[in-house]
Amino acid sequence: MAEYKYTPADFKSDQQVKWCPGCGDHFFLASLHKAMAEIGVAPHNIAVISGIGCSSRLPHYMNTYGMN
Repeated sequence: MAEYKYTPADFKSDQQVKWCPGCGDHFFLASLHKAMAEIGVAPHNIAVISGIGCSSRLPHYMNTYGMN
């Protein structure tokens, strides 16, 4: 059975990102999408947990399980 190769797009949600332009959270989000694709774990087997503040919107921008 062939192993499925994930791409960063597999981990992106359809939510519009609402962070300020130039915010470092955009870079972190793109890096997280890329890293998750590289480890090869299916999105439905991942949970993203966030704290408070602007970065707490992170689970909304992921095609994974998540909570604040």
